[in-house]
Amino acid sequence: MDKATIQRLQKKLHLQRLQASTLQQENSQLQAKHAILSAYCGCLAWLRNLACSELLLDEHEEQQQQQGGLPMAMEIDLSTPEELLLLQELEQYLPAQQHGDAAAATAAAGRGVAAAAATADGSMEDATVSPEGDVLALFRRVYSMPMFPGAADMQLADAAAVYNELVRELSLNLTLHTAHVDHPTPMRLPLPGKRPPLDNIRAAFDKYFNMIASLNQLHSQNGMLMSMGLVNYADPSAELLPEHNLQQHIQHVRLVGLSAQQQQQIAAGWSVFVGLMDPVLQELRQLQLETDSTPGAAAAAAAADEPSAGTSDPTQAGEAAAADEAAAAAGGASSMTTMEGYKAHREALHQQEQRAAQLQRLLQKDMLIKAAFVCYTFGRFKYSQLAKLHVTMYPWQPNHGTVVRAVMKIMEEDAALQQQQQQKQPRDGTQQLQQLLPPLPHICGVALVLCG
Repeated sequence: MDKATIQRLQKKLHLQRLQASTLQQENSQLQAKHAILSAYCGCLAWLRNLACSELLLDEHEEQQQQQGGLPMAMEIDLSTPEELLLLQELEQYLPAQQHGDAAAATAAAGRGVAAAAATADGSMEDATVSPEGDVLALFRRVYSMPMFPGAADMQLADAAAVYNELVRELSLNLTLHTAHVDHPTPMRLPLPGKRPPLDNIRAAFDKYFNMIASLNQLHSQNGMLMSMGLVNYADPSAELLPEHNLQQHIQHVRLVGLSAQQQQQIAAGWSVFVGLMDPVLQELRQLQLETDSTPGAAAAAAAADEPSAGTSDPTQAGEAAAADEAAAAAGGASSMTTMEGYKAHREALHQQEQRAAQLQRLLQKDMLIKAAFVCYTFGRFKYSQLAKLHVTMYPWQPNHGTVVRAVMKIMEEDAALQQQQQQKQPRDGTQQLQQLLPPLPHICGVALVLCG
């Protein structure tokens, strides 16, 4: 076989290997996205079953909260009949354990989201927050908890006190866990009445996630929830950060030491959940355009000479419509000059009620997707990694969106560095070969000596 044929076959083999590597990466990405979508559909089925369970009986709100479950799990609207039908179809492709009844899912979440195995000394293994087989287990765990005490009246200073307590607990137990890993003592058992450090870390995060999830359900607390990511927790009264610092997040995410698999899973989550959020955002924009371009409410209000016609509250709008209808029936010409104006007035109110209902549905969808995204991302961390991220970033709090951007930036930087190293490798190999071979005159001199 001549040299040209060998080079041609080597080039073909190289291309085939590149194609195989690309296909393997695409297959891994598709598998990761499938796992996320399956888990998300499982969560939707869980919420639907929970909404149909005894937790939604017409009982007093306090009794419902005592039985467990947050307002989102109770009030979530899975929207249109078409979407419910799609969810039922997707359930056929889910593993059986992902769409069991609500009681089983809640019990499974309560038994342990991390699926952490007990080691010989009784401590919890440092597994990921959500296990590989159930990447949204953290979501079900958090949203199975009762409402955080005092969440409705919580101020930024109160939330800062809870977060400072979290960081102190994480710092102490992370130090104990690291010392145990560096200097293991297999024969030493935990002291009676004291939990292993990882158990304490998990309990601390449970309390913190419960607070965040509870605040997420309260629309009146949305502003404070956004401010929590920008506050200096060493001095909560200080001025808020103007924006999240990406470089700071990159530095601390690198310190955490995420594996390549964890990084790829987080990046896959970004792709999936952004894809889920995009249609919701488009519908919100379209709804805003329709609201801005529809003068029906103003025209009806002018024709009816009724101030309440432009209200955005569906209840008040219904009351105003009932009052106008009664006035019309009684012959009140002062409130409705013509039948056309009355019809326009009612039509405007009807459209307004429809837009308000659609807005509420879209906001619920947006909240649900974002909550699942947060739980998925932090669920790919190990407990020790997540604790280290919060401790090292103090007095600032890690921001979920910036953490994901930091992970993707790290992957981009590492890929560029690896490509540079691969490009330098052939040149470096030639230089090494030249260093191993003696200079040409020296070789000639040795040959002359041997021949002589």
